[in-house]
Amino acid sequence: TDPLVLTGEAMIEDQAMNEAVAAQNYACIALLHCTKLHISSYFQNYEMAECSADALATCKKEGISSFPRYLVAAWQLHEGLAAVALCSQRSRRKMRTTRRNIKTLRAMSCHDPAVCLNKLFLLEAEVAAANGKVDEALTKFEQSISHAQKGSLLNETGLACERAAMFLKLQGIEVQAMPFLERALSAYEQWGACAKVAAIRKILPVTLS
Repeated sequence: TDPLVLTGEAMIEDQAMNEAVAAQNYACIALLHCTKLHISSYFQNYEMAECSADALATCKKEGISSFPRYLVAAWQLHEGLAAVALCSQRSRRKMRTTRRNIKTLRAMSCHDPAVCLNKLFLLEAEVAAANGKVDEALTKFEQSISHAQKGSLLNETGLACERAAMFLKLQGIEVQAMPFLERALSAYEQWGACAKVAAIRKILPVTLS
């Protein structure tokens, strides 16, 4: 089963989208694009994440306005992660998107720090990492993990730990990377993300070799 295809007991992706479009259910359309953005970001398919973020940005205001604050914050996080991941592959201009997401999350953090701070720190960590600022990146990753744990956000605890592990791997510091990856697996397991856990375990022997 492909975890990037939103088809299972709860819904059939194409059918759900077609029905939402036919009914002009803008909230449902926006939610489907947002869910696709999240899933593709977690599985590091950033091209797909970018497409979903672009589709979400073109949704009618009636759909997006129904989003609760935590969903808006998650949207900013995953759009930013996709942009910073793709910037090295295409153009540094992609970083503008991430910086815009950071600006939005910083403003939102003033009103809802419990939901937004961990996301803000994670994007700041990724920008620091992309700019070769190792110490700053590690500090931001730790702050993101700490705030996600404080808010009992298991999914984003796992995400921040996983990204920290991958960053350390790229720096050639495998010994420090492994504990972060183990913490990511633990968080994802507690969250119930079976497909994500399986994906990490499948590559674990070579991920940090």
